[in-house]
Amino acid sequence: MKKYFAIIATACFLLTFNYAEGRGGSSSGGHSSSSHSSSSHSSSVGKSTTVGKSTTSIGKSTTSRTISSSNKISHSSLKSTTGSKKTGTQLKASRPLREQSSFSNRTKTGYVRESTAIYHDPFSNNFCQYMTMLWIFHHWDEVDHNRFDKAKLAELEAKVKQMEKEGLVKNPDYNMEGVDHDLQFKEAVIDYSDSEGSGVWGWVLAFLIIFGLAGIGILIAEIIHYKNQTKRR
Repeated sequence: MKKYFAIIATACFLLTFNYAEGRGGSSSGGHSSSSHSSSSHSSSVGKSTTVGKSTTSIGKSTTSRTISSSNKISHSSLKSTTGSKKTGTQLKASRPLREQSSFSNRTKTGYVRESTAIYHDPFSNNFCQYMTMLWIFHHWDEVDHNRFDKAKLAELEAKVKQMEKEGLVKNPDYNMEGVDHDLQFKEAVIDYSDSEGSGVWGWVLAFLIIFGLAGIGILIAEIIHYKNQTKRR
């Protein structure tokens, strides 16, 4: 009976090791890891953005947005206007409806040109049609200035300088009221995976590893016992 237990436990340990190794490989290949500690890297966003481990340096400011191992912004680090704890899958599926609900009753502010062009910032073209002056002030060092025509850019630069003179301090985590935080970003830069919710699997894997180690111990003991028995004969 002990032999069968040892063999089964050893097999469980080996399968668990292979499974965990496979998950680690897929995480480094582009999926979010539960620890959110990615390797340091840099990317160009707006004027200058340096993304490192779990912070994003923008000019002289630092955001607390969590960067996942897939080099995307983790949905769990963003704020919801309702405070609801939706999964990443639910957030991604409901994004079109939430965009319609958030922007249908708003008037376009006219700060940017309507365009389908690709800009060098993480923000949604749709969202930028409705961004307020206060939002622009807080994200001035992030937003791609090519979104504005020359006249509007000069006007906005003057307003930003005036607001700074009045003592306002830029907050890169500022979110426009009534708009879920993830909606201000392009969908492509948000990591909607739910790897953070896989804590149960961690316990299961831990149990299987312990079970497997116990089996290996029993198997070794059986081998030693068998050798001793053979010597006595």
